[in-house]
Amino acid sequence: MTHSKIIIYCDGGLGNRLNALLSGMAIVRHFNIDYMIHWPINQWCAAEYADLFFPDANVSTESLTSLNGKLNGYAMLLHDSIASDALSAPFASAYDYASLDDFEDRILKSGQSIFFYPALVPQWIPETLIHAEMRNLHFTPYITSEVENFIRSTLKKPFYGLHLRRTDLNIGLTDLEVFKIAQGNPDCAFFVCSDDPQAERLASGHPNVFSRTKTSYVQKKQGGADWLALSQDEDGRSYHGNIQRDKASVIDGAIDMLILAHAQIIGFSGSTFQTMARNLGEYWSQLNWQKPEPLEVYPMREIQRQLEHGHLPVSSVIHVANIWHSDRTNSMPLHLITAMLNRLKGDDYLQLLFALAQFANRDENYRMAALYLQEILKHSPNLADPTKMLEQVTMKLADLAKQ
Repeated sequence: MTHSKIIIYCDGGLGNRLNALLSGMAIVRHFNIDYMIHWPINQWCAAEYADLFFPDANVSTESLTSLNGKLNGYAMLLHDSIASDALSAPFASAYDYASLDDFEDRILKSGQSIFFYPALVPQWIPETLIHAEMRNLHFTPYITSEVENFIRSTLKKPFYGLHLRRTDLNIGLTDLEVFKIAQGNPDCAFFVCSDDPQAERLASGHPNVFSRTKTSYVQKKQGGADWLALSQDEDGRSYHGNIQRDKASVIDGAIDMLILAHAQIIGFSGSTFQTMARNLGEYWSQLNWQKPEPLEVYPMREIQRQLEHGHLPVSSVIHVANIWHSDRTNSMPLHLITAMLNRLKGDDYLQLLFALAQFANRDENYRMAALYLQEILKHSPNLADPTKMLEQVTMKLADLAKQ
């Protein structure tokens, strides 16, 4: 095990690279093994490691192309088969381990060197180790001073964060949702950041929404093509992402990420950028900056995305649906709940059925309410609340039949 060493390959955008860096360094520190960080300069990130962090002697800019043929005998831990194709190496997943002990038994005890290239943090690496590595991140003095100056001089008080991902991945809050949030909370301060300057300009048109002036934004690699056009990067890999991030845009992105980390972030975009900002806000902080209480804001597209990612418990779904149900023209509460039904079992299933019965009862759709309640009682005949409601609904149906 003492002869093992690890290459931590950080590629893609800033969020993906930080995922690889943090998880790789967690392995290094836990097992006390030699390492080399590979931080290639390419269309996904033209900023060097030293442009973002304190210099590290163990950093290389070698890309997959230059590493091809040099990794014979290495244990490959990869994100996908595209990387293995670029390396002319057999594919083995970075996520295919049960625990650190499993990784140690299968890889380290063999004495093999490791090529570690994930895009996400593998679940087999304990979160406590990842959080410790977040606290060990040392961004450059320029980045940290820009973060502190903007928060202290522009935002000045606890603030909310709005992350608007556009370009090659159009996710997150819509411009209309941002308008409603800003207008509905005039006493709150909001920080908005986006890879699209127009989205930032629209949002910061509100007096309580602030964006930071950037020196550069992500550009299209092929000017006349769509953001999602097929693009081939420097390693010959083909992706649906027609983007080019120069050094300045990546540095500005890092500053935005760290400002966002000090915010109470609204919504869930599903992007690694926003997820990293949330985690840095918990475990890395440039300032001792208080966050405001969460806002009761539930944009529909954001909620649907959280459902798709499995981030909403049943109780939260019902809470959101109840808020939406106050708008009688809104059909989303029923769609929201019924979309979850097929995924649930046991008490969660019954709880969601009862919520559907309550919605139907409020809408005076007593026949449908009765069907939901009968389904509940078929599984659990002795539940008091559904039994009582079914009696009331049955009486209302009988009264309607007499009319």
